Amino acid sequence: MKKAIYVLLAVLLLTPSIVYAQDFTTWEDLIPYVQQLETRITNLEAQINTEDETASPKAEEQISGSPDTQIGEYTVVLKKFTLAKDSNGEDILNVYFDYTNNSSETDSFGFSIKADVFQNGIEMEPAYFSAGNSNLITKIRPGSTIEVFKSFKLADKTNPVELELSKLIDFSGKAPVLYVLDLSQASEE
Repeated sequence: MKKAIYVLLAVLLLTPSIVYAQDFTTWEDLIPYVQQLETRITNLEAQINTEDETASPKAEEQISGSPDTQIGEYTVVLKKFTLAKDSNGEDILNVYFDYTNNSSETDSFGFSIKADVFQNGIEMEPAYFSAGNSNLITKIRPGSTIEVFKSFKLADKTNPVELELSKLIDFSGKAPVLYVLDLSQASEE
């Protein structure tokens, strides 16, 4: 969609220079040219609306039924999520993944996958959990798999949590993979 908007802006910005480059002697000579521009703009708007409908699937289509998800060159398997307490006694959520590097380069979960987590519509803050190595920045070779986990501060232990996974750097406009985590299904750590 951004690309289409940039194209539309470029057309609108270049229009004056194109108009002046033409050999128009009266305002009446401009009418067919302006009508042609209106048609082009209408066609571009229709393309933008079509791209919006195809690029933004409905929410129920974004919710993955399978915990095995291909995100770019990586496979991320949502293994489990648990409730725990951080060192300050605050409630936190730990989300565990199996991360497989299918790219041709050595990479890590933390430098390839973006995990945004929301509760009650508000982004959750990262939390520190001392029960082991999270492996978030552990580099792995192509074809290798490693278990990683991320911890987040909970607002409460009853409302569901939305987890969005996407490539850390992605210009494709592809919608993130969305999971809704029912905290009543979480085990305690």
